Amino acid sequence: MQLKAGYFTNGIETLKTSDTMAVKVDALLESLSYFDLDTDIALLETCDDAAVALIHNIVSRGAPTYASQFVEDILSTTIGKTLKRIADNGSIYRDIQKQEVKDMVFRALHIIDPRIKATMERDESDPKAQMIYDFMATGAVPSQGDYLWQLAETGRKYSDVFKYSPKFRRHLDILAQDYNFINEHCDLSFAAPYSANTADCVTFLFDPNSTSSSDNIDYITEDKIAELLKSINVAGRVIVKKSDNPYERTEELSNFVQNEYFDVVRDNYNSPLYKTDDGIEALQIALTPLAIARIQKVVLEAINSGALSLDARSWHIGVIERDVPCAFLAFEDLKQHFNKLFLLENNGRRFPNVKLEIFHTEEFATTELNLLYQGSRDDVSEFNPLTAYDLLIDISVLMRRSALDTPPRTIAAKYAVIRSAHTPSADTHLMFNAYMHYDINLSQDTEDEEDIDNNDDDDDDATSYSEQGDALLFFLKNIFAKNSFMDGQAATIAQLLNGNNVLHISAPGTGKSLIMLFVAMMKPAYS
Repeated sequence: MQLKAGYFTNGIETLKTSDTMAVKVDALLESLSYFDLDTDIALLETCDDAAVALIHNIVSRGAPTYASQFVEDILSTTIGKTLKRIADNGSIYRDIQKQEVKDMVFRALHIIDPRIKATMERDESDPKAQMIYDFMATGAVPSQGDYLWQLAETGRKYSDVFKYSPKFRRHLDILAQDYNFINEHCDLSFAAPYSANTADCVTFLFDPNSTSSSDNIDYITEDKIAELLKSINVAGRVIVKKSDNPYERTEELSNFVQNEYFDVVRDNYNSPLYKTDDGIEALQIALTPLAIARIQKVVLEAINSGALSLDARSWHIGVIERDVPCAFLAFEDLKQHFNKLFLLENNGRRFPNVKLEIFHTEEFATTELNLLYQGSRDDVSEFNPLTAYDLLIDISVLMRRSALDTPPRTIAAKYAVIRSAHTPSADTHLMFNAYMHYDINLSQDTEDEEDIDNNDDDDDDATSYSEQGDALLFFLKNIFAKNSFMDGQAATIAQLLNGNNVLHISAPGTGKSLIMLFVAMMKPAYS
């Protein structure tokens, strides 16, 4: 299955030095926000716990979106390449100032795992699978390089080809009416998030029988695709080639990969970024926030589905990090979000203690972020499949899902394997099923303060007032990247979240829109 969630440092915005670069960066961030998940957890569509639904929506909102201020601060202080800046209007920004760092981070967004040499095997029992393998092994890879194995996607639906291309999205309903084959699967495809060429994607169909299907009047042909593209005036955006000979038709692929995206991916494969200090820093800046979002999304789905319980005192979690460090920050960040929300609910709940065991690969063992974690951290060779984790996560950002992937050997109660997606096929999923109850009190008058001085119990209440104000500020910073509330905003928001009617009168430009957006985010579908 495929899910969508993606954090990135706000410093990524400084890469957009021109309109052309902005298009490329936005396309890369969008494509990286999709990931494939292999799990034995039965995911649920609805959610009965309002706190889980709310945190899930914060993680999933607007992907790609920005990482939390906690993650941003860790990146800034640990790696030191992003600078925090607060604008006159209170907005929080992160800047990457050096051009050489920007260039390296841009390169890091072009994911490929140099440690992988092939992603397919020849299936002697399946003639079509043999043709696909032969096309790759004898034509595409020898002419273009081993990196191409990881970019080859099998079984992509034509509807996804069209749906996730900006040029086609608005035409999808029309195409579905006139061309039934768009709901079928192509045999092999290659796509680029951005391309200077006319094509967004090239797909191949291999026919081992050299004949079309007699019982399918919509059997796809090159002529049909040409007719389709011409009918909506976007000819050439998708190239479809049909062949009964796997040793032919490589020229279309050769032409398609002659663009910057494939050039950068090829360079990253041949000259791995993790082999240099600057490169491994760039990988962490670019991809660690992304990996954090993916882990948080999966953990939230596990909570919602009952695989993990928020009522448990502790969780035993194992995480195999195949590349960038992420697990420690993911759980610490998630704990902060839940505990701040529980303060606003005033219900006494706390996020479970997490016994976290991390297993890293040799290439990323001494990264700056890995060394932050003082708990259990070992080489992946030390992983014991007989450890009874509540949840085992195997995560890689550089690796895409492939036919050679297999479920992990483990006796863990549940497992989740996270890989980058080749191409998008998922929609953003938000939860609005549960009602959110708040109990916020930010007010203190003089009499209260006198009582506090003489009453230990009231002392606790005074602390809770302060903590609740800090909790509201926490969500302001992390959802809206604002450093502080304007006058009257926090009190109005508290009353609205408590379910009270409020008349808030203020001059233009004093933050009324933010109040409405804040409450809508913190109390979805009921605000």
